[in-house]
Amino acid sequence: MPPVSAGARGGAEVGPGGPTPSPETVPLPVDPAVESATLPSGAMCWARRHAYPPGSVALCLRIAVGSLCEAEDERGFAHLLEHLAFRGTAHFPPGALEAFFASLGTHLGRDHTAQTGLDQTTFTLVLPGASAPVVSRAMTCLADFAFRRRFSQEDLDSERRVVLEEMRSRSGFRARLRRDVLAALWPGSRAADRHPLGTEESLRAASLDRLEAFFRREFRPERAAIVVVGDIDPKGVLESAALHFAGWPAGTGAPSSWSDPEPPEGALSLVVADSELREAEVGANWLVADEPCRDVAGLRAQVVESLGVWVLNRRLATAIQSGEAPLRFARAGVASLASGRAIASVTGAGEAGQAVSVARSLGGLIADQAGSVHAGEVELGARAALTEARQAVVAEPARDCRSVLADLVRSLPGGRTPCSREQRLEILKPLVGEITSEEVRATFAERFDVGRGLVVVALPDPLPPGDGAEVVGAFAPTSSAPVATRWAPARLERLAALPTSPGAVAARSDDPTGVRSAWLVNGVRVHVREMDERRGRVYVTATLAGGRIRETAPTWGLTSAAVQALAVPAARSVRSVEIRDFLAGKAVEFHAAADEDCLRLTLACDPDDVEVGFQLIRLLLAQPLLEVETLRRWREAQLSRWDETAASVELRVAERSLCLLSGGDLRFRFLDPDHVKGIDPVRAQTWLEELTGAGPLEVAVAGDLPASSTEDLALRYLGSLPARPRSDPRIDGLRELAVGIGPFDESIEVPGAPDRAVVTVGWRAEPWRDAARRMATQAAERILSSRLLREIRERRGLTYTPECSFSPSRAYPAASVLTVACYTATDRAGEAADAVRETARGLAEQGPTEEETAAARRQLSTVVERARRDPRYWSRALSELDFRGLSIAAMEAVPALVEALDETSIRDVLGTIASETRRMTVIGVPA
Repeated sequence: MPPVSAGARGGAEVGPGGPTPSPETVPLPVDPAVESATLPSGAMCWARRHAYPPGSVALCLRIAVGSLCEAEDERGFAHLLEHLAFRGTAHFPPGALEAFFASLGTHLGRDHTAQTGLDQTTFTLVLPGASAPVVSRAMTCLADFAFRRRFSQEDLDSERRVVLEEMRSRSGFRARLRRDVLAALWPGSRAADRHPLGTEESLRAASLDRLEAFFRREFRPERAAIVVVGDIDPKGVLESAALHFAGWPAGTGAPSSWSDPEPPEGALSLVVADSELREAEVGANWLVADEPCRDVAGLRAQVVESLGVWVLNRRLATAIQSGEAPLRFARAGVASLASGRAIASVTGAGEAGQAVSVARSLGGLIADQAGSVHAGEVELGARAALTEARQAVVAEPARDCRSVLADLVRSLPGGRTPCSREQRLEILKPLVGEITSEEVRATFAERFDVGRGLVVVALPDPLPPGDGAEVVGAFAPTSSAPVATRWAPARLERLAALPTSPGAVAARSDDPTGVRSAWLVNGVRVHVREMDERRGRVYVTATLAGGRIRETAPTWGLTSAAVQALAVPAARSVRSVEIRDFLAGKAVEFHAAADEDCLRLTLACDPDDVEVGFQLIRLLLAQPLLEVETLRRWREAQLSRWDETAASVELRVAERSLCLLSGGDLRFRFLDPDHVKGIDPVRAQTWLEELTGAGPLEVAVAGDLPASSTEDLALRYLGSLPARPRSDPRIDGLRELAVGIGPFDESIEVPGAPDRAVVTVGWRAEPWRDAARRMATQAAERILSSRLLREIRERRGLTYTPECSFSPSRAYPAASVLTVACYTATDRAGEAADAVRETARGLAEQGPTEEETAAARRQLSTVVERARRDPRYWSRALSELDFRGLSIAAMEAVPALVEALDETSIRDVLGTIASETRRMTVIGVPA
């Protein structure tokens, strides 16, 4: 650990010749890149130079005011004030703020967000320009949010409607359960009683005078912090902040204060029945202390706790994968709440008829760990923690400034700047080796004590008599049976033996852009691009052609089942739990998923572990295995989803929309129970082996690794695979869809659904391969999104937020779609659908304004520029270059296509898309 001055940051002074403090009493070092100051107004300011992306900056105003500050008749005021900030301020009259963001090529909602919680309100701005004038203008905006608000009755009435619609859109099972859990866990507390959204009664009664009084009373400079991260001069930022926030007056009147009761002692239980549930959810919650981490002792305590959680999650995963526990899902964690408290939780889900077994399994696993933790488990967890910390250091230079900003904002309640990732790693290196299994066990037993937590049982409605009490009783084991040993050391030294016959290159080409491509003798296509944009990281993407696009009625759903063997990697020679433990100490992140017409394997590795990544890919391609428990959990998830669809407006609308888009094509439908139950291990395994063993394979590697080394690894591990065809002509013949001519207008009634409507209006869009029209559609999507926010959110108050999205289908030319979706009141669903159509039609007929076009062009240019610097983009794009019949030249032409966008090209493409013959409207309402 580097030397630290004990007294410099508030630690105990140690005079010359005095006792040397133990390492655990030494305050944590602070990030030397962070400049901090208390402004003359009393607000705090932190500024950190972080030059990625180049020329960008992220700013945040955090005010320690949330729903906890509200009186009974002020519930929801903090959140309502957050909304009103964007309606207009002293220096930004209505519309000016959006115009300022648009002039920089950013978008309100995507790049600039606000959030209200129990104990804070935050405003975040992310700008692609970091010049002094831009930062100054952004500071003016944040200062306006802080103390120069514009209050008008028109704005209040408009945003009140928006917030009420937001309450409607967030009124689902999860929100209800969270409120019930807090009320049972900490009754009488502000945290349990003051949800940030407030109450409908309080919001409807809110007046301008009362809102402004709350604002002047609570939004005080001593509660505020301004954090700025980016390609900036930190000292200059501090000076700018002092200037802009100098006029912040002291608060009027006494700020709110309260005292919460102590949480109840002993065992508690909560049983709920909900019509939205289709499976049993069982878990336990504990209210625990959440103190800021200021010294090495505090960091050590955090690590000990996190190791206990890591061990439990490993045990849960092992029990599920081995079939020992009847769980589909289980997870443990600790999350901050407010007022110096956090919630520790363990939650599991399984079939509704097995709720007692689910509870018994979870409770037993928790009790076992409270009784015994093996040193080998702690050692494996410590290796994983150190690997994660090292990866964080490697990733730091190319981390987005928004992410760095978020870390600093999370540290604000502690009152001191955090240590850097490098400093934290240096402290962890010796620290984790000193932590014993007994420390981990004791801390876990204290925090996750089944004798004093809140056991939560959530079951489908209606709840059979007595079921809830029986499940609660099963969670806390009463037997004195000996603790089971749950540790088996990993025996793997490698994932795959070195192939005896590395492959050979059949043809090689080098592109002027730096991309090296090769056909291997066995038919595998490989692309490599060296990039130093993200030093110390390498990204690998393998695309296997085929899968879902080839499914017919007899094979329907087999791809979804088979890909689970890659998502939870297992092989005939190596079990999934062995692979998981082997990778715990490796800097390798692996994911697998099925796309419309291919399977995609992705890896993110450190250069030293790239060979391990190639070993894993080869293992899964050569001998993949769909484990029985993996298939069982997939079946349970699919059956639960089918049941959930019956009572979910969102899923019913999505299902019907996909049916209209595809002309009823089987490959776009949700799997029904009969097909799910008919997928057995033999059929799924056979389909999997055909996909991985015979499908055309294209692999791309981009990142910080020499092209020659990458090609050697590809030859060694991919070139030794059995021969496969370079392409599959059968796939191209499966891309056409039998779509109908619109318009389509449908309404769905869903029994038992919440009292809200879901409205989806979509238009069949241009094929993905037409890059110029694809770019024009993406620009149209952004312009339409802005217009809809103004029209159906701000002016009409029909919805909290309309979600406008363009989804270009790479597999099916007719399946690209431009969609607008929103929640609204049931009796206003038709009005919302009409408003969406009218707005789109108006844009298609009149075209965008010059200002709208320029803003969309700048936004897309920023997106394209950042993507092209990112090796992750190149890894993904190159991995389907030949599969899609594209070229590197076409990829290089995209920036020029964006720059060529004008009002005419956008109007033309939207004029084609937003026609009645292409339109599909689906409205879902509760029966």
